[in-house]
Amino acid sequence: MYLFQVLLLTISLHFFPSPPAEISWDKKEYCNARFDFCVQYPANLLSEQYKATNGDGAKWSNEDQSIQLSVAGSHNVEGWDIEAINQFYFDQLIRKDTSVHLIAIHTDDTYGWVKMRFADKVQYFSVRLLENSYVTTLITVAKDAPKRLDEVRARLDISFPV
Repeated sequence: MYLFQVLLLTISLHFFPSPPAEISWDKKEYCNARFDFCVQYPANLLSEQYKATNGDGAKWSNEDQSIQLSVAGSHNVEGWDIEAINQFYFDQLIRKDTSVHLIAIHTDDTYGWVKMRFADKVQYFSVRLLENSYVTTLITVAKDAPKRLDEVRARLDISFPV
C-alpha cells in the first residue's frame, strides 16, 4: 500500500507539476498633474525614456526596445466619444502602414481599447474618457511575443486621483 501511494504521488507530481512561482514586479509610479492621472508600471521591465516637455505624458521601454509603453493625456477639443478617438488613432496608423490588422476591439461610454497587428509588431491602444479630456495608453511589442503585451497590460494600473 505504501509503495502504491509513493508511486501515485510521483506520477501526479510528474504529470501535474505545481504552477511556476509568480514573477515579482517592482512598480514605479508616474503622475501627470496636467491631466490628473497616475500610472503604476513594472519598473523592473521598463525604464523611463521620455517625458513630454508640455506635460502631456511619458514613454517607457525595455532595454532592447522590444516593449514600449506610452501614456498621455489630451484635451478633447473635438468632443469625440471613445469610438471616434479609436477611429482617429486607427486611421493615423493605417496612413503609415496599410498592413494593419485588427485583432480585437472594445468600447463603452467612457473606456475603449483596440488590439492590432502590423508589420513586426502587436499593439494595444486604450482610451479613458474624462470630463473634458482623455488619457491614452499605447503598448507595443514584437509580433513574435504577444504574451509580453498581456503581461505589461496586466501590470499597469492607471488611476485618476480627485
